[in-house]
Amino acid sequence: MPVTSPSPIASIQSAPSNVQTLGEFTQNSPPPHYVWHRVLQSGCLYALTAPWGAGKTAIAVTIALHLAAGRALFNRGTVASRVLFLCGENPEDVKMRVQAAGIRFNIDKVTVNDRLFFTKTPFAIDEPFALQSFIVDAARYGPFDFVIVDTGPAHSSAADENDNRHMQKLALALRELMQALGNPATLVLMHPTKSATRDTLEPRGGGSFSGSVDGLLCGWKEGEHVEFFHRTKFRGPGFDPMFFELERYTFENYKDNFGEATVSVIAVPASAKPHSAKQLTGSNRIAFDALRECREDGEAPSEATRFETSPFVPEVVVSEEVWRERCYATGISDGEQDAKRKAFARTRKALLDSGKVRTFNGTYWLIDWCS
Repeated sequence: MPVTSPSPIASIQSAPSNVQTLGEFTQNSPPPHYVWHRVLQSGCLYALTAPWGAGKTAIAVTIALHLAAGRALFNRGTVASRVLFLCGENPEDVKMRVQAAGIRFNIDKVTVNDRLFFTKTPFAIDEPFALQSFIVDAARYGPFDFVIVDTGPAHSSAADENDNRHMQKLALALRELMQALGNPATLVLMHPTKSATRDTLEPRGGGSFSGSVDGLLCGWKEGEHVEFFHRTKFRGPGFDPMFFELERYTFENYKDNFGEATVSVIAVPASAKPHSAKQLTGSNRIAFDALRECREDGEAPSEATRFETSPFVPEVVVSEEVWRERCYATGISDGEQDAKRKAFARTRKALLDSGKVRTFNGTYWLIDWCS
């Protein structure tokens, strides 16, 4: 007798369901796990965007060494981490920076030798065969807690890093790499869009790449200081801007062929906010102060806000209407109602982009209002 195959419908009906209740969906929700408290969260993909010469690699090296050593950075706790540094853009430069920073921060090579790893050559993360080959190779040294990719474009097969579709392909491949290496916090160094300012820093690749990451970190250099901050898109409660000072380090006994000592650059945490750093001024300052004053007229966050922002829930939130009216009353614009409305819209966007103000479902709060 002929053997009859089960119908497709019957096979589907017998398969495990892809639908679950709210209770099932939330019952095993683990709390956030940070490798650098409130800055870098395990399982999250971050882009660090900064102009050329603004210290992207120097900052990445400083973070890598502190995490490998389990040493606090800017008084924020870290977890002693297994770190993988993909130094595809300029391995020799990274090599000098790591040695200089190790000496500067008194982090002994022996201490971090079995927790800090570097690649020898770049490879295209967005090419399936190259990615799988590297996963097999790196698995012998993992799993990892933190991965740095220096830079995203140096590890992509894209001919143009402004190609939105190809850069989205890179972001998806990075997620695959993370999953295979233990789901580490991952920091991808990116080049900014053309003519970017401090307030418009975005990685090339348009919204397709930015939309695929969990946090947009930025570095902006003024003088010898680099402001390290995040934009509106950032998972977690966020943090106030931090400042690095770029220091030159001279290897007196390591000379080039002309007999000159080799020099490298280190990103050193600045002890205080430099005077040259950009301050809130004009309408931005008025709107920021107005929101702080509105706390007295605020309200408890809704259950939806608590759910979305957990575990760092704001104690008080302010409605947009209340904030706007306070801005109008405190002189955000001397013009008529339409001018005031436009001024509020501009300043609201600027404060959200700076990370100083956060929002959900039409309500706003400052970072320091979170529990």
